Amino acid sequence: GRPPDFLDGHMHVQQLPGIREGVLGCLTSLPPSTRPYVRNSAISMRKLLQLRVAIGKTYAIGWFGKSFRRRALAVGLCTNSDFAGVYGYDRYCRFPDYLRRFMQRNQGVNGIIMVHPGKQEIWRRMEYNTLKSAAWLTAEINRYRPEASFPA
Repeated sequence: GRPPDFLDGHMHVQQLPGIREGVLGCLTSLPPSTRPYVRNSAISMRKLLQLRVAIGKTYAIGWFGKSFRRRALAVGLCTNSDFAGVYGYDRYCRFPDYLRRFMQRNQGVNGIIMVHPGKQEIWRRMEYNTLKSAAWLTAEINRYRPEASFPA
């Protein structure tokens, strides 16, 4: 019974040319107070090289995120300033280390870490168990509270 808080397309499709224009057009047609927060996967080359995780895959996903972020900000939409979480699921055993890297490099107050926890596939189970047992994560997630906000 209320508008969504955020928009996030499966496999980052909201960022693709053609789809991007439709998404931005739809969202800007809404009254500003009802516009959802929109996720983008932009990541700087410096940060990408610091992470040292799935560089090609992250670059490809982030490529479309950069132009999407520019366009979203230009039309007054709120979006994240930082993004991490891309890795090869065949390397799921390394997720605990990757999660630490993602959190350390994601310094923006409204940064997003992409995760896919679950209990079916083995890689999702690794994410689920890592998140469930990572006591250190609480301090990282709450490091910006109570000032946490989600500016553009």
